[in-house]
Amino acid sequence: MSLRQITVTPVFPLWLIFLLFFVGLAAVIVQYWLIRRRLGPSRALAISFLRLTAISLLISFALSPSLVSKKEHKISPSIAILLDTSQSMGLSGAGGNGSRLDEAKAILLNGSTPLLKSLAGRFDVRLYGLGESLRSVEAGELSGLKAEGREGDLEGAVEKLVGKNALAVLLSDGNLKWKENHSTDLPLLVVPVGNNKGYKDLLI
Repeated sequence: MSLRQITVTPVFPLWLIFLLFFVGLAAVIVQYWLIRRRLGPSRALAISFLRLTAISLLISFALSPSLVSKKEHKISPSIAILLDTSQSMGLSGAGGNGSRLDEAKAILLNGSTPLLKSLAGRFDVRLYGLGESLRSVEAGELSGLKAEGREGDLEGAVEKLVGKNALAVLLSDGNLKWKENHSTDLPLLVVPVGNNKGYKDLLI
């Protein structure tokens, strides 16, 4: 959105500027009546008009007008979605249908209100795969992600995302590196996957 407005910053008090203008206007009128008989009405009027224009320009300079243009760009808050791709995510998910990683993908991509689509409508969504290291992924790469490698370093991942995102959403079975006393300025929302009756993950 673009905003424009005219501002004035008078170099003299406004009352003095207007006083000078009316004095100049009165002088132009008097001069017109004095020279009208000698030069004729048309010439006298033309000269008076030029004098009035010069006075108006001087007054406008004294008002010191300026055009201020402002452009506003709406920036959506950034949200980081972390998808755990460590080896444990390859284990059976809730109900035994597919793996825990498949369950996480379904939350993001499937259903009447997929989480990814819902968030993308209101935020700047950034996707990351969290395995042995944190890596950025595109939405089209989600279906091809595989569960492999050692447990992810959530603590290190969050430290990289602090200051760049307003919120982090983690989809994981909880098998991650994280210190219990670790604190961060980045709010973290955890979406647990898997059957919590068949296993116990201390993080989640």
